[in-house]
Amino acid sequence: MNHYPYPSIGQFKDVVRAVNRRRSRPLSPLEYVGTVKLHGTNAALVGIFERDIGEKGWKLSSFYTQSRNRVLSLESDNCGFQHFISGKNQNEIINKLFEPLLLHIPIGNKEQNEEEKKIAIIIYGEFCGLGIQRGVAISALEKMFVIFDARAKIMNETIEVTNEDNEENEETTTIHLSLDESLKITNERIFNIYQFPHQVIHIDMNDPASVQNELVEKTMKVEKECPVGKYFNVLGVGEGIVWKCKTEGFRSSQFTFKVKGSEHSVTKVKTLKELAPIDVEKMANVAAFVEKTVTENRLKQGIDYVQEMQGKVTIHELSTFLRWLIADIMKEEGSSIEKEMKNEANKKISGKAREYYVKYIENMKNVS
Repeated sequence: MNHYPYPSIGQFKDVVRAVNRRRSRPLSPLEYVGTVKLHGTNAALVGIFERDIGEKGWKLSSFYTQSRNRVLSLESDNCGFQHFISGKNQNEIINKLFEPLLLHIPIGNKEQNEEEKKIAIIIYGEFCGLGIQRGVAISALEKMFVIFDARAKIMNETIEVTNEDNEENEETTTIHLSLDESLKITNERIFNIYQFPHQVIHIDMNDPASVQNELVEKTMKVEKECPVGKYFNVLGVGEGIVWKCKTEGFRSSQFTFKVKGSEHSVTKVKTLKELAPIDVEKMANVAAFVEKTVTENRLKQGIDYVQEMQGKVTIHELSTFLRWLIADIMKEEGSSIEKEMKNEANKKISGKAREYYVKYIENMKNVS
């Protein structure tokens, strides 16, 4: 079974940079839809369909679940998502979630090449609620799966063709499916992010600074009171907003960005505008870079990664923790430090992270 990772969501500065790299710059403002960023764990439903030149055009070949980094099973679950889905009516999931999406997939004909014989439909969402994360309003809710994206991947019989980091390849092998608000099964606690409050803004990429204050203000409102929590009559903080471009030609993942509130940011911010940064500031001071990027929130994400991948957090998984942390920091913040200083930064990151991890293990022993 193939794993189909959801592409990393960057920051506003990454989108500005991606737009600037384009040969064809947008002449008019780009339309963005902002949805609440839920604090849980990334999960997905995967359906593999074979071409069937018949009444429906496609027939189900296999169905399974995955987390952000791997395929799940009852024996190797992540936060109970596989058990959550296994307890649902599988036929209802196929009929109400996958079949509406299949209507957007071209059936083709028998003369089409083998690469189009199979297709994978991936329904991405956040598995969240009681016992998954803490510190936000939705943590008090019964566990739920909230769909936020759906994609189809063209396959052949043995190889999945995809490269999320390559815009051109993503556009030619990925079908970005329209996520209608009706795609949900509320009685099974499978919801749709668009059934909750969301908002639309227009961003002039020729003057991105003009929207910076608006992005921060909207984020702070969500952090102060989570709209999803309020929908379920639970008041409390939210994590932030994910902004997805709806303008034709700019719908690939590199034009999607997130803005987290100051309490949930994995990078320390001195001013609120840094929540939605535009300019890449070169940091010559390694100590300042480590202080800014090795935050409590990012370290906790590293612990979650070890738990997801290894099923338990022990001292033997320290190297897994360190590799993930360094890679995550350099992916998101590496452009803000001089190249020749990255090796020294990695050493200091490892030292600070190792100390945190050892203390975490000790605290676990004391609790048990």
